[in-house]
Amino acid sequence: MLKLKIDNEEGVVFVTVLVLVISMMILAVTVVNLQLNQATLSEKEINRVRSEAIATGALMYYIANGPPPGNALTDMLNGISFNTTITNDGGTPGPNNTNTLTITVDY
Repeated sequence: MLKLKIDNEEGVVFVTVLVLVISMMILAVTVVNLQLNQATLSEKEINRVRSEAIATGALMYYIANGPPPGNALTDMLNGISFNTTITNDGGTPGPNNTNTLTITVDY
């Protein structure tokens, strides 16, 4: 079937081209994999930044209006539901005996 001789130049060229094609395929698969991982990390980073903004908004809401009904808020951004829970940790005072709030954002 496939018989290659070292002194046969066509066989050497074929093997060289085959190695190059396989190397390029491996490189292409690696680049696609890195791009997919980068997209996943970017999506997580975007959601983290949104969560921080929502937590800041929840703090401002708490300061202006007091605790929300049920100590929970729900926001929808780009089809993703962000659930915010505000807990007043009355037992642990903060600096200068201020109340400590715990704001948790889940998505």
